[in-house]
Amino acid sequence: MFFRPKEKAIVTRDLYDQMKEIVTECLIRDLPEHNSRNHLLFTANMKLEALQQAKEIHRRFINVSTSPGRFHQERYTTLSDMYHKLYRLTRGYMYLCDVRDREHFNHHFRLSSTTIEQCYEQYQARHSFCFSREDEAVFFQELKEEIIPMLCQIE
Repeated sequence: MFFRPKEKAIVTRDLYDQMKEIVTECLIRDLPEHNSRNHLLFTANMKLEALQQAKEIHRRFINVSTSPGRFHQERYTTLSDMYHKLYRLTRGYMYLCDVRDREHFNHHFRLSSTTIEQCYEQYQARHSFCFSREDEAVFFQELKEEIIPMLCQIE
């Protein structure tokens, strides 16, 4: 009797699937307080609201002539950057959750196909070069820097 091993079905992921997987993982990593009982967008909106409130508090105390005032200026700038990145990831996630627009997104992402494929390949192989949590955190920060401009273009 001869047994043939089952052939593994080769699953090819289009650009839409690759981008959605990367965006979802980046969003989950940006939301460590996410609870699986809640929807990801609920947690994202709660964090966006908290960042907005923190920005407003720091904005009231900005004064470039004092050292604490400059601290508030730096913190406001940092929080604004965090807010805008999380906002773009959340909007991209919302758009990518609509499967009906899959063809539209595949067509749009085709212009950046090599970048997306390289990012996805590195995303898949991250365990071979990210040895610590700090390495992985930096990797995902850089990955976000690469994909956020592409997400801004799909609106």
